[in-house]
Amino acid sequence: MASLTVMRLHLWVVLRDTSSDQPSSSPRRMISSQSGGDASQSPPLSSWSNASNLGDMVTISFGLYSDKPRDNCPKFLTKSQLGAMIITESKVLKGLNLENKEREISDLYDLVRNCQDCPLYKLAKNPVAGAGSVDTEVMFIGEGPGEKEDELGLPFVGKAGKLLDEMLESIGLKRGDVYIANVVKHRPPGNRDPKPEEIEACWPHLMRQIKIIKPKLIVCLGRHSLARFLPDIGPISAVHGRAFKKKNQAYMALYHPAVGLYHGGMRDTLFKDFAKIKIALKKI
Repeated sequence: MASLTVMRLHLWVVLRDTSSDQPSSSPRRMISSQSGGDASQSPPLSSWSNASNLGDMVTISFGLYSDKPRDNCPKFLTKSQLGAMIITESKVLKGLNLENKEREISDLYDLVRNCQDCPLYKLAKNPVAGAGSVDTEVMFIGEGPGEKEDELGLPFVGKAGKLLDEMLESIGLKRGDVYIANVVKHRPPGNRDPKPEEIEACWPHLMRQIKIIKPKLIVCLGRHSLARFLPDIGPISAVHGRAFKKKNQAYMALYHPAVGLYHGGMRDTLFKDFAKIKIALKKI
């Protein structure tokens, strides 16, 4: 991935002297905001909270900076135009944040690709780090890659993945709207359950993914995922379809989609539980 080109956005808001047709030479207030490669270092947009009190008209000096400033000519803007400027700045910050996330997740994929922290990599064809939108509210975490996932290097692309796609569609989402990962990044031989030490070895990678994506809701698909995140919550048969909160992070427990393949009578339960995702998101 290409390196991020850092641009700095400076926006000055100066109170107009309403007793004159000209901007005040001694403005009573100045607000400054700037963004760079790390949007988290920018002042919070709450610094604009009093902008509507600046008077009927404000003077804006707007300059886009790379290495050296290039000042555009100041012009008068109304409050509504100022609001549009603030929205524009918010979009700039969001865009920088998204680029940072994409770069960080790409770096993580490189780490997973070279990971030898547990023996699973020896028999796997491809690592399966994760896939989907890094700018999402929902992150699904399953157990481990299967045969098809191991072949393609992508999560949930086998029969269980097709059912997952159907369930996503049932609540108005597509695979590209969410992020999908597993508690282990390489296929356990013969699709056996991942061992505790294998899950532990992959844990730092998964924690970093969560830190990068910052999902509002983590959906635990299956008992291994649930047991890792919420070990004291009870068996999945008792808590499926329910949402929980732990250390300010929301979780939901769902059966693994594979259950619907092996037990046809569970499909209705899977879809009913899935419908609760949208309800949970509204309550978070």
